[in-house]
Amino acid sequence: MINGYDSIIRVWAATDVGKVREENEDCVGAGDQILQSSSGRFDLRFSIGDEAIAVVVADGVGGSRGGKVASGLAVSGFLSRCIYGADVPSLVSVLGEISERIRLACAQDSATRGGSTTLAGLVFTRSGGIAFNVGDSRIYLLIENELITLSRDHVSTADPRMLTKFLGGSGSAAMPHVHQFNFEKSVRFLICSDGLYSVLPHAALVQMTSLLNGEVAVNSLMDAALTAGAPDNVSLAVCDYLYASHT
Repeated sequence: MINGYDSIIRVWAATDVGKVREENEDCVGAGDQILQSSSGRFDLRFSIGDEAIAVVVADGVGGSRGGKVASGLAVSGFLSRCIYGADVPSLVSVLGEISERIRLACAQDSATRGGSTTLAGLVFTRSGGIAFNVGDSRIYLLIENELITLSRDHVSTADPRMLTKFLGGSGSAAMPHVHQFNFEKSVRFLICSDGLYSVLPHAALVQMTSLLNGEVAVNSLMDAALTAGAPDNVSLAVCDYLYASHT
């Protein structure tokens, strides 16, 4: 069982517009902190108490304005309601509400109409946690110097650039892929948009995510993506779950 008040979540996150795009349609959030700018980073620490702690990454779709609105609403909406999404049925319900909120908000302006977004995240509670995703933003678990993919890419087999699931847009609410976990040891997670994993080989992701200092890991991953050309926006969060036991 995860030890409630003694176990700690450390989060290091970064987002960048990349080398080609004019706008950053990505958004990253943890706790009550949100990054949605041309370039930004944060370093946060949380104790797991009575309320759930969430860390999320969103990648907006549908043009610069529509995608930016959609990803911002997804992150802010989920962070404000993650306490209600700490179990799978509630999580599905919260994501459905957020998807409808995005659809209605984007429909108000022709420049944002059809805006949608991916959303991938972790929800930590005193009794365990949930990894979830809609779209192609990914969640990895670092174990013994290997990255295990906990998420599932919701993309077309005919065209991997086409999402089959997303929040917002004109379709019905998308069911998330969900992975529940309960660790009695310290572990590290990586959450990222496709702007990171699409330009770096898996071995590089493993090597840099494994760096002991989380801030150095995030900076190294971001710098490598930008050096590789970063044709898309790049966003990521390295999240350490630091387990503590009374025994």
